[in-house]
Amino acid sequence: MTTLTPPASAASAPADLLARIDRLESLDAIRQLAGKYSLSLDMRDLDAHRTCSRPTSASAAKKPGAPT
Repeated sequence: MTTLTPPASAASAPADLLARIDRLESLDAIRQLAGKYSLSLDMRDLDAHRTCSRPTSASAAKKPGAPT
């Protein structure tokens, strides 16, 4: 379990908050992907299974240097 620490300055608070929210959303997306991957294998749904390894346009756009 991590402990929450206040930011060093008030100016860095919005950037720090945005970074933490992005991290939490990324962790949730990874958890959902693992569930979708397992379910697609269990259901023998090859179309759904293929979409698990294909990046979505939204996730590709978030990465710096990713092609648009």
